[in-house]
Amino acid sequence: MESRTVENGGCIETSVKRVGSRVQLRVHDNGPGLNGRAHSGFGIGLSNTRERLGHFYPDNYEFRAGQAESGGFEVLITIPFERKDP
Repeated sequence: MESRTVENGGCIETSVKRVGSRVQLRVHDNGPGLNGRAHSGFGIGLSNTRERLGHFYPDNYEFRAGQAESGGFEVLITIPFERKDP
């Protein structure tokens, strides 16, 4: 897991781990999350990510984004593990 401190004491954590035949990518921040409010952006980054996952892994990926149980916001992506030979 990598953790990075950002402006105003915020923190972003990233992790990548293999779970059987899948790879799980997680990004979590300690910000206010959604606080029951809709976000002020357009969600283009999340929409583009979901579209690309659908293109490369049709019906074979998981994408979740939203309020984390521990607070903040979290994105979790699970895709098939692929080994590339040199």
